[in-house]
Amino acid sequence: MKRNLYYRTLFRRRNVIKEFILNTFLEVSSGPRLLLEVFTRTKFGERYFSFSTAIILTVVLGLYPIIASNLPSFNTYSYDREQTSIWTILWKNITWYVYLGLFMYQWHKAS
Repeated sequence: MKRNLYYRTLFRRRNVIKEFILNTFLEVSSGPRLLLEVFTRTKFGERYFSFSTAIILTVVLGLYPIIASNLPSFNTYSYDREQTSIWTILWKNITWYVYLGLFMYQWHKAS
């Protein structure tokens, strides 16, 4: 006998806290997921990859080493906590910026 699940799907009990935690996790993980999927899933097109999300993510991740190096707890470049040169920060994190450049290139190619 086939079971009718209409009322179960329409009038089901909802766990609001569990749905909130799940939705928050999905929203937070979408940014890092984009950093990987732009290289692994190249045929998604512009409906999947958002231009504004990619730009915002690139700007935030590009500014992170600059801001973090000037905070006293993260300052690993100089022991006397002096202001570190922007060029020193860029050179020490050159692979990070190369990755961000490749990310934007691959994103542009995919969309």
